[in-house]
Amino acid sequence: MLGRPWGFELAEVGAPVTLWWGASDPVCPPAIGRAYAARLPQAKFRVVPGNHQLLFAAWREILADLRA
Repeated sequence: MLGRPWGFELAEVGAPVTLWWGASDPVCPPAIGRAYAARLPQAKFRVVPGNHQLLFAAWREILADLRA
Protein backbone atom coordinates (compact mmCIF):
# COMPACT_ATOMS: atom_id res chain seq x y z
CA MET A 1 0.00 0.00 0.00
CA LEU A 2 2.75 2.49 0.87
CA GLY A 3 4.55 1.88 -2.41
CA ARG A 4 1.49 2.58 -4.56
CA PRO A 5 -0.02 5.95 -5.51
CA TRP A 6 -2.55 7.10 -2.91
CA GLY A 7 -4.94 8.62 -5.45
CA PHE A 8 -4.49 12.18 -4.16
CA GLU A 9 -1.69 14.65 -3.49
CA LEU A 10 -0.84 15.60 0.06
CA ALA A 11 -1.18 19.26 -0.93
CA GLU A 12 -4.89 18.58 -1.61
CA VAL A 13 -5.66 17.60 1.99
CA GLY A 14 -7.71 20.46 3.42
CA ALA A 15 -8.20 19.17 6.95
CA PRO A 16 -5.79 19.84 9.78
CA VAL A 17 -3.43 16.90 10.28
CA THR A 18 -1.06 16.08 13.12
CA LEU A 19 1.77 13.68 12.34
CA TRP A 20 3.21 11.92 15.38
CA TRP A 21 6.68 10.50 14.93
CA GLY A 22 9.03 8.52 17.11
CA ALA A 23 12.40 10.24 17.43
CA SER A 24 14.29 6.95 17.19
CA ASP A 25 12.13 5.19 14.60
CA PRO A 26 14.43 2.96 12.51
CA VAL A 27 11.62 1.99 10.10
CA CYS A 28 10.38 5.49 9.22
CA PRO A 29 12.85 8.12 10.43
CA PRO A 30 11.56 11.59 11.34
CA ALA A 31 12.90 13.00 8.06
CA ILE A 32 10.12 11.13 6.25
CA GLY A 33 7.50 12.71 8.50
CA ARG A 34 9.00 16.16 8.01
CA ALA A 35 8.77 15.69 4.24
CA TYR A 36 5.08 14.70 4.55
CA ALA A 37 4.37 17.64 6.85
CA ALA A 38 5.97 20.05 4.40
CA ARG A 39 3.52 18.92 1.72
CA LEU A 40 0.39 19.00 3.90
CA PRO A 41 -1.10 22.52 4.03
CA GLN A 42 -2.33 22.33 7.63
CA ALA A 43 0.11 19.90 9.21
CA LYS A 44 1.55 19.89 12.69
CA PHE A 45 4.57 17.64 13.14
CA ARG A 46 5.28 16.19 16.57
CA VAL A 47 8.41 14.22 17.37
CA VAL A 48 8.24 12.35 20.66
CA PRO A 49 10.61 9.91 22.35
CA GLY A 50 10.09 6.44 21.02
CA ASN A 51 10.30 4.27 17.97
CA HIS A 52 7.96 2.88 15.31
CA GLN A 53 5.35 1.82 17.87
CA LEU A 54 5.16 5.15 19.68
CA LEU A 55 1.37 4.85 19.92
CA PHE A 56 1.78 2.55 22.91
CA ALA A 57 3.94 5.07 24.78
CA ALA A 58 2.34 8.34 23.64
CA TRP A 59 -1.36 7.48 23.42
CA ARG A 60 -2.38 9.81 26.25
CA GLU A 61 -0.65 12.77 24.63
CA ILE A 62 -2.12 11.91 21.23
CA LEU A 63 -5.67 11.65 22.60
CA ALA A 64 -5.27 14.89 24.56
CA ASP A 65 -4.21 16.61 21.32
CA LEU A 66 -7.32 15.28 19.55
CA ARG A 67 -9.54 16.77 22.24
CA ALA A 68 -7.90 20.20 22.04
